[in-house]
Amino acid sequence: MDYSLEELLAQAWDFSEQDRWKDYEMVTDRLNSPVLLNYYERVTFIYEIKEGTRIDPYTYAGSPKRLFKSNRGFCIDVSAFTAYCLQKGGYKVWERDVNPSWYHLVCFFEDNGKEYILDNGRPDKFLRRGIIPSKEYEMYHDQKNSKKGGTENHKDPVFQLQDNYALTLVYLIENKSRSTSIKTISKDLGGPGRFETNVTKGIKALVESGFITITPYEDAKLSSFTYKINEPLCKRFLKERYNKQQNKYPWVDGVNRGYYSSLK
Repeated sequence: MDYSLEELLAQAWDFSEQDRWKDYEMVTDRLNSPVLLNYYERVTFIYEIKEGTRIDPYTYAGSPKRLFKSNRGFCIDVSAFTAYCLQKGGYKVWERDVNPSWYHLVCFFEDNGKEYILDNGRPDKFLRRGIIPSKEYEMYHDQKNSKKGGTENHKDPVFQLQDNYALTLVYLIENKSRSTSIKTISKDLGGPGRFETNVTKGIKALVESGFITITPYEDAKLSSFTYKINEPLCKRFLKERYNKQQNKYPWVDGVNRGYYSSLK
């Protein structure tokens, strides 16, 4: 029998047995390794954020028990649950904001002297990173990337692109239909309504820097639009600034849809 751990878990863990999967302490005891926890989170949790959490994210967030009961939450909830399980499993853990552009919290942990991030606190239709070495978590380094962008006379759009706009670019690369709207992007990225302004600026920046083209480009509000991507430039962006998605479970329906499907 030649099965991976994830394939065996897909067969063994259907979460239907109430006595095994509804007791908080029993389940969190069982999720005592990063691989087991990563699988559980990616199959079970649904990303959900409420208006206002960006202003005061600690008002009602960060409850691992509430996330366990509802299976719905956002980065603070998932990070808290991750930290609780791994700490019970004997790992050294800590939580930290990894995004200077707008708020995103993840759980760090140490394993055999190496530092990792377990990040499943993003919309499941976009980019749950799963387990990844902390040094490879390269999406959010605006200052470092801007230095690589070169001088005024030798600008490199790959490194000059702001991180929050880079987030939008990854979303557009993954969108097979090449048709979307500002409202849809903002919702799928997990941002509240006011995030639409930032997404609009990002789309315009992507057009100006040559990553995408929109025809016609006359709707200033971009309520809905179709676009084409600059494949060579976008491929270089993914290679230089964004590591390929890890820990995919394609046999689980509804999990990890479409990562890098259009630019392999």
